[in-house]
Amino acid sequence: MLSREAQRKNKSLSRNAILKFVWKLLIAEDDCSFITTDNPGVSIDTGTGEIKNTRFIGSFHYYFPLSGKYCLVIDGTQTDKRYLLRRKKNIEPVTIDKKTIEHINNYSTQVVNDYVFGHNKEFLKGIIDLGLKAIRNTKNQVQQ
Repeated sequence: MLSREAQRKNKSLSRNAILKFVWKLLIAEDDCSFITTDNPGVSIDTGTGEIKNTRFIGSFHYYFPLSGKYCLVIDGTQTDKRYLLRRKKNIEPVTIDKKTIEHINNYSTQVVNDYVFGHNKEFLKGIIDLGLKAIRNTKNQVQQ
């Protein structure tokens, strides 16, 4: 078990690591939306494609859906020079397409515990079906 001082130090290191990277506010096009889960946020290792609930080391993208329309992404492949120089965080808005949103939603389904949240039942059923298909494909590849 870590001492309180060690825990405080680890928390500070994590916070500083997260703040030093570029943040973007992803905006969904009108015809699609983000989901979230009871285990919100998902980290993708950009080198290996490995999916983790939370991981802020190495080369990563961390997606945190804020609503059906917005998702925060922390880009662990780019340093936020403005933040490092002035300690001011810049969050760039970026409108993204349906295919990218589908990928992010698929990642989210792979770290869910029990609940997925979205704007309607049909939409959620489609998302869950895509996630289950991806999980089955991954399991089949591992078994081969």
